[in-house]
This record gives sequence, structure tokens and C-alpha cells, in this order.
Amino acid sequence: MINFNPQLSQADAQWILEEVVPKATYRIDHKTLGWWRDAHNKAFTEQVGIPGCSCEYLATMRVWQGRINQYDPQIRAIAYPPIVEEKPTRGRKKK
Repeated sequence: MINFNPQLSQADAQWILEEVVPKATYRIDHKTLGWWRDAHNKAFTEQVGIPGCSCEYLATMRVWQGRINQYDPQIRAIAYPPIVEEKPTRGRKKK
């Protein structure tokens, strides 16, 4: 069972969205597969490793990428929390 990691930090979520997804989506090699593995291991409780055979790289990367895409709204909510503006308080001005 794949479970989303509730302790995913804001920095890790931003790294996944700003570094991994744009740079590693269309390129498959040992470096980008490592990025997807690291992203997966940070975003989910199940820890995975890189397969030993290069013939498995594409399938493995697509599975990890699909899991990240499935939880994209949750990752974005952690990476970019809504900005809460403070409303001015009503009251007497201090002299």
C-alpha cells in the first residue's frame, strides 16, 4: 500500500515541483531516475530503490511519476500554502 507522507516538508515539496518534475519528466537516465526515486521516497512512506536492469528504468520511472502526479494537489498544498492576510483590528488608536 502506498501512503502519502504527511510529514513532507515545504522545502521537499517545492523541490519535487520545481526541480524534479520539470527537469526529469522527459529524460530517462540514471541521474533522473535517482531524482524520481528521491522524490518518491520523500513524498511516500514506502521507500524504493533503483532497479538493477536498465530495461526496467522506463517502467519504474513512469510508476513513480504517476504516483507523484496522483498526489500533485496535496504536494502543491504543502509547497505553496495559502497566504492568510491579517485583517486590521478595530479599536482605539494609541496616542
